[in-house]
Amino acid sequence: CEECGADSYSEDGADGCTSCPDGMVSPAGSASEDGCYYADCSAGDFMTTDQGCEECGENTYSGDAADSCISCPGDKIAPAGSSAEDQCYYAPCFAGDFMTSDGCEECGENTYSGDAADSCISCPGDKIAPAGSTTEDMCYHAPCSAGDYMTEAGCEECGANSYSEDGAIGCTACDEGKISSAGSTGVDQCYYAPCSAGDYMTGDGCEECEENTYSGDGADACTSCGEGKISPVGSDNEDQCYYAPCSAGNFMQEDGCQECGENMYSGDGADACISCDGLKIAPAGSGSADDCYYADCDAGSYMTDAGCVVCAENSVAEAGSDTCTPCDEGKVSTAGAATADECYYADCSAGNYMTDAGCEECGEDTYSGAGADSCSACDEGKI
Repeated sequence: CEECGADSYSEDGADGCTSCPDGMVSPAGSASEDGCYYADCSAGDFMTTDQGCEECGENTYSGDAADSCISCPGDKIAPAGSSAEDQCYYAPCFAGDFMTSDGCEECGENTYSGDAADSCISCPGDKIAPAGSTTEDMCYHAPCSAGDYMTEAGCEECGANSYSEDGAIGCTACDEGKISSAGSTGVDQCYYAPCSAGDYMTGDGCEECEENTYSGDGADACTSCGEGKISPVGSDNEDQCYYAPCSAGNFMQEDGCQECGENMYSGDGADACISCDGLKIAPAGSGSADDCYYADCDAGSYMTDAGCVVCAENSVAEAGSDTCTPCDEGKVSTAGAATADECYYADCSAGNYMTDAGCEECGEDTYSGAGADSCSACDEGKI
């Protein structure tokens, strides 16, 4: 017979030794399974009642011969099978936190961190960030105050002739024609600049003065040129008002255009009127020599290219005639006779007498002297 070795046993009459159950030990020469027992656990394990030593789980640890595992303090962690508290440690912090001696703490406002950070990083420049920010991308410029606008470099002041309200990312231009100072905070600070000479202020801004008016700098209205004077659009002083060149039939005086008088005429832009030729006449305001004409001739005269000419003897002309009309055959008239009633038969010569048809010869046995209206019979018995 030989003695059974350690971690085994045998009963009486045994042909061999039986190993202790898994995990159990026994001294050499053990006579039964009761002599098998679990050995003290090594550090990192703990003793169970029926299974022997088992490994401590994550975030726990044990020393030699432990009956249980001890949890890591606070928020510390440890791998399974840790054998001492020194193997407990704080897990790397998540982004947005940083490691302290007491574990992870959240990054404050205007800072950020990535995973496993030992400290927080300040946002660049004037940028801000909420507490717990995890990347630089979460840093941003605070909304700009009124009068400023956001750029990549931060808030900048709005330039002249524009404005912004709180939180603006750009400046708004004042309405056309309006201006404002740099840093203006609202549309109410936009205003129309005083108008330059030649313009005037309206509810919609400066507008150009119309024809025949003028204005100086800063005007609210345009001033009319003096009576009869004109000026171009946008005139900027009274010196630009002037009398327009006179139209035909008028002439320029110091106080403007005046109409040409009767029997005179003028063309456009005249400074004086021209008298009609000769005896020609024209109505007031005549615009050319063609408006001059001879007046209708008086009765007893007739019109020629040279004017009125008195009708010759033995002819007549009514007023306005172009020719003289001869008296009826046998009748005569004085020069300048006006009507046929002024034509008459001339005194009959001796031996003739006057009838309605003119002079007729006296018949036989009669006689007449010059100018006779009838013939006288010869004395009785004479022929």
